[in-house]
Order: sequence, then structure tokens, then C-alpha cells
Amino acid sequence: PFAEDLARGLCQALSPLGPEALSQALVLTPTRRGARALADAFVSAADGRAVLPPQLRPLGDLDEGEPPFEPGDIALGLPAAIEPMRRRFELARLVLAHEGLIGRSLDASAALELADALGGFLDSLQIEEASPAAGLDDLVSADLAEHWQVSRDFLTAALAGWPRRLAELGVVDVSERRVILLRRLAESWDARPPQGVLVAAG
Repeated sequence: PFAEDLARGLCQALSPLGPEALSQALVLTPTRRGARALADAFVSAADGRAVLPPQLRPLGDLDEGEPPFEPGDIALGLPAAIEPMRRRFELARLVLAHEGLIGRSLDASAALELADALGGFLDSLQIEEASPAAGLDDLVSADLAEHWQVSRDFLTAALAGWPRRLAELGVVDVSERRVILLRRLAESWDARPPQGVLVAAG
């Protein structure tokens, strides 16, 4: 039981440093679900005693602005993230603008469905910090099925058009913003390491 073992281990390791040592520790978890499980584990590890658990900070599946993605001055100068609903409809508009590359007429439902798929693809690229520009040309050769070539042409147009649209709106994608903030946070911690206990759990 990972969460239970981690909670008990931290409690035992930090108890000699005083009752406030645990509450001053920082634990990074992959998801909010992991943070909730760990919080419950600290309650169990206390064996009925009152305990102030460490600061639990999930790194994934967060809402915009939720810690640690707004850690003070490292967010200065960075555009706001596009609202999820606005993003969905802007992507649908982008899909409709390039429906000629898809080779069929799209109704609103089909455009939204493709927008969701495109959004998931963009999120994956941003989280992995991958650049698909060269890969798309190599991915589809002349001897593959026509629908692969259609996909390539559409993605090429979408990947060029989406950053332009975000720039026009003065915003960035949520995933891209998080990656930038995490990089800035890592650089900040490299220059000035956190004082106290920091655990990346998961």
C-alpha cells in the first residue's frame, strides 16, 4: 500500500524534528486523486491523534491557477490560459475552417467531436514537449492509405493555425502554460533549493 507506507514512513522520519516538521514538508503527487489518497493515509497513520499533514500538491489534472502552477512571481509575464469551453469552440471553428482538407462536410456535432480529438492530441504534444513538424512528413508516405494523408494534411494546417489563433486571443493552452511554469519552478528550485523536506511521490 504505497500511500499508507509513505505516510507512515514520513511520520516516523520527521517525528524526531518536532510536531511542526511534518506540516512544513511538501509532497508532490501525480494527480489530485493521489493527493486525496495520501491525505487519508496521513489520518490513518496518526492512529487517532491530531496531526497536521504536509502540504500536498498534485502536478496533474488541475484547474487553471491551482497550486503549484501559480507559484508567485514565476507566473509574471505569462499569458493566461484559454478557458476550456472557449478552447473547445475555437478548435471546432478551426476544424470547420479546414473541412476541405478532410474531404467531407461537417455538421456542428462532427466538428465538436473532431475538436475534442484535436484538443487531446495538442495536450499530448504539449505535455510531452514534442514537436510534430518533422514527424508528420515522415509519418505518411505515398504508399499508405489516403485517409492517413488526409489526416496529415489536416494536422499540418491545424498545428499552424492554432498557435496563431491563441496569439490573436492573447492566451495559451493550459497544458503548455503548466509545462512552462513547471520548468520555471524547476529552474527556481535549482537556483534556490527549497528549505525543508520535499518529496516527489508516485
